[in-house]
Parts: sequence; C-alpha cells; structure tokens
Amino acid sequence: MKIKYVLTEQLLSTLMQGKRVPGSMYAEQVDDEMVIGFRQYQRKGAKRRPDQTLLALPHGWIRKSAKRYRLNLSMPDNLGERRVGDLMASETEEARRFMQALQEVMNVV
Repeated sequence: MKIKYVLTEQLLSTLMQGKRVPGSMYAEQVDDEMVIGFRQYQRKGAKRRPDQTLLALPHGWIRKSAKRYRLNLSMPDNLGERRVGDLMASETEEARRFMQALQEVMNVV
C-alpha cells in the first residue's frame, strides 16, 4: 500500500518557517493508496455591520443594530439627582416621539 501526503504550498512554507498551524488531519483509503492530508482551520472574525445612529440626543443616542434598537443616555454626575432624572425623562420622551414618527413614516412607505 502506498501512502500519499497532501499538503498545500502555503501550509508547507508556514511549517518550514517553524510556525504552528492549527487544523485537523485526515486519512482516506483511495484504491490501493492511503491519503493523509491536513485541513487548516479557516478562522474569520465575526463580521457584523456597524450600528446605524438614528438620532443624536444632547446626552446620548438611538442606534439600530441588526436585531435591536438601543437608547443610550449618559449624564454628568455634578447635575444632581433631580436634574438628571428630569433630563432622562425629557430625552426618553423625545426618543419615544422620534420612534413613533419613524413608525408612521415606515407604515406610509
């Protein structure tokens, strides 16, 4: 029985440089030959499109991702709790009105 090794040139050059290559080995019986090969892992980072900013608020924003709408508010702590609460309520109300207007526009189209 003959043994046949299957390696790509890129893999061989990487191994010759002394680098490690993550992957998996496999063996197959083809007629009277034993074929031994190596599959390098094809690792790719997660690709997601960037969030789309729908509305910029004075202290935050509304963004739309692939699956969610996100509201972010950030207030300085030197304003005091009552003022921060009032600002949050007003900006949340502004965001709510914007989303209602957006829904009306989407229903018309």
